[in-house]
Amino acid sequence: MYSNVKTFLQNEKNPELYSLDMETDNQNYLGTENPIERFYMYKSGNVDKQSVYEGAVRYRELNEEISKSIIDCDSCDLAKDVYRLLWSEAINDCENSTIDGQHGDTMTSLQHSLNLAFELIETEEDRKKYFKGKKVSLAYQIELLFCTNDFMSRASKINGLESFARLYHTVGNMIPVPPMFNTSRSNFGADDYWDVTLTKIKKWYDTHDNTVIAELLHKSNANDKAVLLCEKWLSWFGSWSEFIAKNYLDDFVDDQKIEPIRFKPDTANDVKAFFEVCSSLIEKRGKRMVEELKSRVL
Repeated sequence: MYSNVKTFLQNEKNPELYSLDMETDNQNYLGTENPIERFYMYKSGNVDKQSVYEGAVRYRELNEEISKSIIDCDSCDLAKDVYRLLWSEAINDCENSTIDGQHGDTMTSLQHSLNLAFELIETEEDRKKYFKGKKVSLAYQIELLFCTNDFMSRASKINGLESFARLYHTVGNMIPVPPMFNTSRSNFGADDYWDVTLTKIKKWYDTHDNTVIAELLHKSNANDKAVLLCEKWLSWFGSWSEFIAKNYLDDFVDDQKIEPIRFKPDTANDVKAFFEVCSSLIEKRGKRMVEELKSRVL
């Protein structure tokens, strides 16, 4: 675990590849090499104790100490120190900006894409024997992990999945945001993709219409507090180009720095390309951020 960015930079050979889920003292978790397996250990606390998936419930019980030991990666102490250093100007301008360095967001999450990819992992026999719901859920996935012997080897064969699982909790996928932004934009994970978010943000800069922010945050009222906080956040940057530059998002837009690069997958056929493209963008952004951090603290 790292108490601050300076120690982090001094001890990590490739800081942009360090996964913030490792900010725990749980040795069982730290000793688990496969990031897909760590993802399920980390998320197992979200399985309902009354779930019909008895194997998933048992897996939750076995990993309860692990899930309790890991705080949200986008708001752990190391992430907050990154925000404090890279976004100090906005954080210190509390009259005009609504980011305080305490609220972070994981820009693009894994769960929804993993749900889509799952038909490439499960077999017909799995579906007949274990599936008990109406849609693929975290509990069903953990049921297969717990009850079958080759689940992890099958999952690891999905091109790009393991790489994305390693990268999605690195600094390149973290950003400080206003209060209420994180949970509001997610739409239960379906919109937890940064290209979707950037498309809405660009539209707001083009129109300055708060109904666009309301759509982004899934609010019915353009005067909702979350919408107004987001408006103030975006206004602080002044323009789309400044928003991109000051959030180290250059690689997430096209060569003209105008349109967001699209990568959200719609079907299982799209997930391999998604994992490849998004992983590359996260790593590139992470390198930008690390270089700036080094210039400020080393």
